[in-house]
Amino acid sequence: MTNITYGKVKKTRSSRACENCRARKIKCSGNQPCSNCEIYNCPCAFTPIKRKNLSDKGIERIANNDHLFQENNASTTTNIRSDFESTNDANKPASSSEVSPIDSDESELMKFSVIPDNNDDYYISDLEKQKTFITFETMLQQLRSVRSSEDLVNNVKSNIQRQIQTLLDNWAPQVDFPKLDGKLNDGSTNEGNCESVETLLMKNKYRERLRLARFTVWSDRQNDKDRSGPSSFPQAAIADHRARIFCPINMSLKGIAFLLKKYILDAKDSRNVTLLKETVYFLLRLFDLSASYDKKYLTFMKDPLIFLLQKNCITLESTNPFSRNHLVARTIRSLPQLFVDTVLKRPVDDLISFIDDDSAMFKILVNLYTIHRNHLGNFLLDYDYSTPPSIQQNKEFRDHCDTEDMLAALCTNYYNALLYRTEDDDRFEYLELLSELVHQSVILQRWYYVKHLLGNAIPTAIEIGLPRWEYYVGLDENTAERRRNLWWKLYCQEKSFSFRFGTISSIDDNYMNCLLPNEFRKIGILYNKDFVANFSNIPVEAFDKMTVSSLKLYGECALLQFISVFQRKNILSDEYTSILNTGKHPLLRKKLLDKFITEFKDIYEIKEMIQTHTRRLFHIAGQSPSTAGVSKAEWKEAADFVLFQNQTISSMLGSAAQVVARLTEVQKEDPVSCQLEESSSYLYQMWNEMNSILLKLEDDYDVHNALVYYSVVAIMVVAKGFDILGTFLSLDDLIGVLRIFKRLDNISFFKNNENDSVKGTRFYEDFQKGYFTMSLISRVLFISYMDEKGIDSQYLIDLLKIKAPDIGDLPYLLLDTRSYIFEYIRQPIKKSGFNLEVREMLEHASSLKKVNNPHFELSNRKETKPDERHIDVDKVGLNQNNTDESSSKTKLSPFSPITSQLDGSGQAMDTQSGVRDSLESSFGIKENKSSLSGTLTNQDIDINWKSDLNIGTLDDFINNTDLNSLYSQLWNNDDLDVLF
Repeated sequence: MTNITYGKVKKTRSSRACENCRARKIKCSGNQPCSNCEIYNCPCAFTPIKRKNLSDKGIERIANNDHLFQENNASTTTNIRSDFESTNDANKPASSSEVSPIDSDESELMKFSVIPDNNDDYYISDLEKQKTFITFETMLQQLRSVRSSEDLVNNVKSNIQRQIQTLLDNWAPQVDFPKLDGKLNDGSTNEGNCESVETLLMKNKYRERLRLARFTVWSDRQNDKDRSGPSSFPQAAIADHRARIFCPINMSLKGIAFLLKKYILDAKDSRNVTLLKETVYFLLRLFDLSASYDKKYLTFMKDPLIFLLQKNCITLESTNPFSRNHLVARTIRSLPQLFVDTVLKRPVDDLISFIDDDSAMFKILVNLYTIHRNHLGNFLLDYDYSTPPSIQQNKEFRDHCDTEDMLAALCTNYYNALLYRTEDDDRFEYLELLSELVHQSVILQRWYYVKHLLGNAIPTAIEIGLPRWEYYVGLDENTAERRRNLWWKLYCQEKSFSFRFGTISSIDDNYMNCLLPNEFRKIGILYNKDFVANFSNIPVEAFDKMTVSSLKLYGECALLQFISVFQRKNILSDEYTSILNTGKHPLLRKKLLDKFITEFKDIYEIKEMIQTHTRRLFHIAGQSPSTAGVSKAEWKEAADFVLFQNQTISSMLGSAAQVVARLTEVQKEDPVSCQLEESSSYLYQMWNEMNSILLKLEDDYDVHNALVYYSVVAIMVVAKGFDILGTFLSLDDLIGVLRIFKRLDNISFFKNNENDSVKGTRFYEDFQKGYFTMSLISRVLFISYMDEKGIDSQYLIDLLKIKAPDIGDLPYLLLDTRSYIFEYIRQPIKKSGFNLEVREMLEHASSLKKVNNPHFELSNRKETKPDERHIDVDKVGLNQNNTDESSSKTKLSPFSPITSQLDGSGQAMDTQSGVRDSLESSFGIKENKSSLSGTLTNQDIDINWKSDLNIGTLDDFINNTDLNSLYSQLWNNDDLDVLF
């Protein structure tokens, strides 16, 4: 609504406000939908507010007549009133700050009505409490319409508000145990077996669908006319342990379905659909390779030396078995000469002489592995990537990669040997070695290895008393401080892993009372609980004299202690995650949600407090390494801490989103966007800060190492979980991400290395996973920016040429699915056309569906018109319609898959060399022609396999896949219109 005055538009206030604007207490445009609801992507609804004025006599009647409080439930109301009168002064006037215990917006109350009982749940009736609440709120609504400052009116309001609060505090679901026991002992259901108690308690009169997490929705399908069968899978839990209920990011099939819906089915510009469809294909492939990667290296953990042989297509003769020590000795003798000369610096027989002493051998190998990792890192940091590597440099790089594989296998072999055989005197040193292996594995993002190492290290540390001060009495101070430092190092490693993946920590802070490291005692803090209680009283000046290393250690340990408390009291608290919350009245759940969001803001206070204490590190990281006034190593430490803090806080934001989803009623909008919109700005600021730091790193390989922190936050941004892209994303942000990816693309050893033995090493695989993940992040942001701004690809490319000419032809390569960037992900299924990990998961899910519903049928094929297949060639400037490899004009990279290549017949080609030749000659054993490395051939796969989802090759997927059916299958076909 506007008035025109002197040629200017003057805005006037709207006479009405929608429900969301009322709740947020912000101005409403009065339109439907209003401008605020459009920004927050929330439903916009206007509810008329009916007011009824009361006379003075009416006010006195409410204040003086008890029957109004008792007409629905005499016993309940009388108890509430007597409880109030015994604890409150009836004549005390209401404070101006007092508000109703529920939302003060009257529109919420207009929708409230008594919800009758039903026979399908297992809770005792709460009808009387509902009626009592309505009585109280009706009176309160009438009093709100009275514009009076008299003490009598305020007194009555205050009394009613307190009684409502008492009612809500005592209104909790009560389980009907006799009815529940009767159900469990009813032998007529499913051959004497019925659904679990947990499943039965999910059923209630208030809701038929519930979220356990953002992408995990339970549905009572017995009450759903469109579905048949039992309300839960017979052999599968609704919450898959692989998805992790409180994980900040959802790298799962349902997570991909979420992105599919957000980016494609809801896309603003249909011109970008094909580009996004290709991206979905790559996401499925990345998910598949990641799952295969983890499964493969779980096998590596079990028998690493045999795995090393099999990976290089070598098998032992069945008539020539070898002992473990023989395998160890032969592997050591196969180490490249470069390692022997630069790291070992002694004959290999000296190392082999310790072969029977498992503890000594493990210590030597871990130390050698650490030294070698430093040598490899320095080799990659010192190389000038502006020139292609020479033959000699390629050979040296290959030797480094071979050595890394062999030493990792040897270390794991002795780790397995010592699992149950370490003596008490050796276990402390053993834990130090495990902690070092955890550190190296985190840098490489080998999370399967980190999980197993910590799963052994933490119980062992607790068993020898590291977290308890009593076990330090009688020790000299040097030994005691060494033990303290080890415990807090393991504590930080375990907590960081737990927060990153949303798992329950194996360390209970309540039973931990050992002293903190020396850095804390210098500022007057002795132990954990003392630190948490007195943190705000520590003078900021106390940190000015700390070295960069000490300040970094303090910051990490302090942050993780506070986040641990926050996780225990909020994310994992029974108050917010109890199974009884599923049966609570919607008003009670809303009250609980409001409380969680209020307490959630503590995370911002934690961030600000830690940042105040470590402000020197932020100051250093905010400058370039050359102008920061510290050494290059100190600048890296400061930058590393800032990246670590932002990743940890962001992980908590993601975990909190899972709790918000659980407490939000299932509606069509995304609950997180509306409830945690404030978090979007925080997440964006942290992501922006991380972008700036990565671009300041002087060495390209350091950028790769920083992905351990950056990738989590970047994935949260592109997942659109916090509506960052539509609200905050700018052209400068896009340019920054493309420049980061360009830094990774510069590392020519991985891009131009033609040696097949390098491409089969774990180090090469680790790099490729990070590289390809970053390529998808860059591609999604690029396409999303086009979609949000309503521009085509060529316009954006031309704009980037002007704004960021240093990016070069990277945008073209990111849009071209046949460019070398995507060769790694396309190659493994170029011939076979199958995605085994995804196929296996969907096959299992489909079989469960068919058990539950015999009429279940899915199909994802459709006929596609030729003009729908590819993006506009003229706009992108690349020929993507050309699917014939022999006629492709796009330059392909020597990137190759992690497995052997396939020849034209589909048979595995002999591509392994280098380390395989060395091992073969040392062992005197044969090459296994059946491709034990896991390569897929047409003979390994049933081409006629009937699957609900066969994504096939990229061209098959683009031409033949119906996205709605694909979404249906990825989302398990249970909640197609629930989340969005």
